[in-house]
Order: sequence, then structure tokens, then C-alpha cells
Amino acid sequence: QDSPWCHEPNKLYQRFARLYPTSKFVLTTRNADEWYNSVVRWVKCVPGKEGQCGNKKMERYRAIFGANSTSREDFISAFELHNSDARQFFNEELNQPERLLDIDLTNKDYGNRVGWK
Repeated sequence: QDSPWCHEPNKLYQRFARLYPTSKFVLTTRNADEWYNSVVRWVKCVPGKEGQCGNKKMERYRAIFGANSTSREDFISAFELHNSDARQFFNEELNQPERLLDIDLTNKDYGNRVGWK
């Protein structure tokens, strides 16, 4: 779930990381094009749920995610920026990279990666 964790400028993961200094976080990523295609499928209408689909839903998600527009390019840019910001926050700002487990769930070998102990 991307929301409310990435909502600008709140970035709740940053607030929680500071409030709970021993907490750990998981960043799940995947290919940006696959992610965007999933977003497009997600915003389509669900029978019986008028007003929560199509362009309205895409615009709402754009605002939550912090994209400049609803274009593919802007959504992917916001997705990549979010992932980069999360990594930078734990690696450089907190200097605690061990608190972030960064996993590409589409990678078949992710289960074999070194994770938390």
C-alpha cells in the first residue's frame, strides 16, 4: 500500500522511524513499468462503486503519491523518487541502513537475500 506512507510532505515512515528508533521498515519495489500498469488496472471502475474509479481515482492517487500529473512518466518519476528518498533517508540521514529491508518482490532470488537477523 503506497498511501498514506508516501503522502507528501508527511512521509510517515520518517516520522515513525524517529519516534521508534529501534523499528525496522520494508521497502517493496518492482519494475516501474509493471508498477504503473498495476496502478492503471487498480484505478479502473469496480461494479457498484461509482465515484471511486477512473480519472477521479487516478487524480486522487496522483495527489497522494506526489506526482506532477497523471501521465505515465510523472507517475513513474514519483514512484522512483519515493523509493530513492526512502533509501536516502535510512542510509544517509539516519545513517542506519540496517533498519530498511529493500526487496524487489518480483526477483525470484529475493528469499535468498541477506535480511534482518
